[in-house]
Amino acid sequence: MAYMNRGNAKRSASDHGPNAAIPDYDAAIALMNTLRAELEPAGHWEVGLRNDLAGAYMNRGNAKRDASGHGLGAALADYDTAIALRKALRAELEPAGRWEVGLRNDLANAYVACGIAKLDASGHGPGAALADFDAAIKLMEALRAELEPAGRWEVGLRNDLANAYVACGLAKAQASGHGPGAALSDYDAAIDLLRPFLEGPLGSRLPFMVNVASRAFGGKANALLASHDAPAATDAAAEGLLLLKELEIGGTFWLRSLRESLFETTLNAYVQARQLQFLPEIILEHLEPTHPGAAPTSVAMHEAAARYLRQAAADLYLQPKHPQALLDEFAQTLHRLETLHTLYFGGTATSARLQAAERERTDGPALAQQVLERYTDEKRGRGKDPEGYLALAEFLVRHRQNTAAITAYQDAAIALLGNVPARGEMEPYIARVAEIAALILKLKLLQQPLPATLDRDATFRLLLSALNLSHWLYSEFPNALFAAPRWQSTLQRLTGRTERWRDALTSALKPVAAQIETYLHDLLGKFETTTRQQALDQARGELCEQGQAMARTLCLGLGIPWDAFSEGVTAAWLERWTFLQQDWHRGDETQRRALEEQLAEGLAHTVSELTRQLHQEALATSDATLQAALGPIWNLLHDSDEGRFLACGHHWLSQLHQPESARFAGLELGLAVETGLLNRLFAPLKAWLVKSGQCHHIALDPDDWSYKAGLFLAGKTSAVEFGPMAGAFGRTLKHPPEELAGYYRHLAAYLDSLPNPKPLRVATARKRRVANLGQIKDWRNQCAHPKTPPTNQDLQAMWNLVVADPEHAFFRYFGAALLPPPDPATRT
Repeated sequence: MAYMNRGNAKRSASDHGPNAAIPDYDAAIALMNTLRAELEPAGHWEVGLRNDLAGAYMNRGNAKRDASGHGLGAALADYDTAIALRKALRAELEPAGRWEVGLRNDLANAYVACGIAKLDASGHGPGAALADFDAAIKLMEALRAELEPAGRWEVGLRNDLANAYVACGLAKAQASGHGPGAALSDYDAAIDLLRPFLEGPLGSRLPFMVNVASRAFGGKANALLASHDAPAATDAAAEGLLLLKELEIGGTFWLRSLRESLFETTLNAYVQARQLQFLPEIILEHLEPTHPGAAPTSVAMHEAAARYLRQAAADLYLQPKHPQALLDEFAQTLHRLETLHTLYFGGTATSARLQAAERERTDGPALAQQVLERYTDEKRGRGKDPEGYLALAEFLVRHRQNTAAITAYQDAAIALLGNVPARGEMEPYIARVAEIAALILKLKLLQQPLPATLDRDATFRLLLSALNLSHWLYSEFPNALFAAPRWQSTLQRLTGRTERWRDALTSALKPVAAQIETYLHDLLGKFETTTRQQALDQARGELCEQGQAMARTLCLGLGIPWDAFSEGVTAAWLERWTFLQQDWHRGDETQRRALEEQLAEGLAHTVSELTRQLHQEALATSDATLQAALGPIWNLLHDSDEGRFLACGHHWLSQLHQPESARFAGLELGLAVETGLLNRLFAPLKAWLVKSGQCHHIALDPDDWSYKAGLFLAGKTSAVEFGPMAGAFGRTLKHPPEELAGYYRHLAAYLDSLPNPKPLRVATARKRRVANLGQIKDWRNQCAHPKTPPTNQDLQAMWNLVVADPEHAFFRYFGAALLPPPDPATRT
């Protein structure tokens, strides 16, 4: 079970994933089969152990389904083993009346997982999957009939049955002899099962139920669209999308990818229903940061919004008398989207991709390519960012510039190695380089001259071509990585270790060669069921999708060195101000202040993301300084987001001789305080208020300067800015608890519940600390603006207010409140 738990943790961790989890599942299964061999002959192999072994096969099947180099066929073998084990339990226990509810539901869920894998598995498909879903539903409906009248049909069992209906609907929508219309009854069955649990207050909605319900609404919407009932599809899609948005308002974000998919379905439904006038409202409701539950950091939602607005505008222009007012509203919404994506993604590969997509739509692919090439330019762009090269390569593949795409992929691999820390682990980076190599090999294979017909000689020549590619894989590709002249400076940190890295890379490339052989056989198999050109077009489309996914996910969980971090932060600030400085200079004082607040929040998002990626070894000196200054408080903070911001802020302070270092030092220190308030006070208090239902009774006064903090605590918005948090916290410090009302009283009560609230209740320090918070916020905002950044003297004062002042520094008094009070017997 320890191996199982570690495998489960690795499977969901961004820096591990399903491939890393499989060896742990292998170890668990090996141990369990040893137990089986020892205990089964003696009749001591208990039911729990047998079901645990089936569960281990299920977990390994789930990992293989998502892992590279395994796939659905390997997953199905594990699912079949799990089902066989559980069917054997049924055969033994059911006649004796000992086949318990949990075991019955486990068998049903195994059928569901097996069916989902069969949907896309070669040699199976939707028809084969339906048999598994039918078996699962039959088992679960029998449980329902038995338990529901007695009030013992638990929420989890109800949700599992709804999930089985959703999967069954998905299969019917694709299966011959059924179709989208036949799937509607299954989606409705799932929705009806869950609706009673979805109509209560936000805090009572269980995320796993919202997950199934939203997929049911999405499936229903797509089935209605396929059945040419777009108006009904808009209602289904919008209802599911609202559930997911409200879940994020409550602070649950792990269903973001489902929300992105349903957002696109919703826009598609409104376009097909010709209800184009609602598009701007829907888009801004989900992307405008001032709207509760908005997701302005979602790349997929930005892309979908721009695409459907452009499509709708083109449709309107074709009308004999097009509605100019609506077209103007579309143009304004597109401009706002461009502003938002610059605010939140400026200086990143995401921004370059979005700009290139927009430029391609308006000016053609040549200018779009220039955007991506400028981003990867060593002198003008971010030459150390692998994601930029991956985005360029994906663009080039899509436009059939194969040779240039291969070069871009190789540059991505080189940049990836350039980000390795001096004492870093090889495995994560080498594994990602091998993924890039696999993509290049597929591209090279599709470049080979493929015969019109596949006789024996032609097949042999193709296989020989694939084998010849191994020379490139084992020789030319590593040489390009380790000998590229323009990358020698970035690879200096590998000095003395290059051969070890080359050996590790060679080992990692061996499975790639095997994958390519399998890929070629699959490609040849497609020639037998479709035309040669259709097979090639399908393969190229799949390659583009893989490249796009790689561009977004390859670097997740990998760190970057200080020079790449500095390059990224500088690019983020410069792109924002290049885009927005005219609006700032033209605006009045109120408009400037509003724009500055938005800029500060957007820039904080990018800096936060980059700070989390920074290699810890770059901050060793700063960590030691903070340890000396904060002592046990730093032990609490150093692995947290606010600890990273503090260390980065101190590191920038040590480089004030460099341009913009002062700006970024102040920004990081401000982010540390902002994140501390959010993570240690406002977010946990909100979670408690939502869970207890007290959030619904919070009185809000729109004239309150910290009104947005109240909205956040009341569960009416998913985000809160530094200013409102600092204002609410400052007011809570400034006044005794008995003088406070509304959510301020909740804040005071939460502060008093901290391990050591006494440092917060120093009456003589209240006004000074409140003023200090305001000064920290002002300096942080000043760092995000085109104004002159704080002086070195100001930054030293800011450091004192955040860390150094023994009595009044934020992390001194607030950090002390988070620790148990000192023992009087040992106090010095």
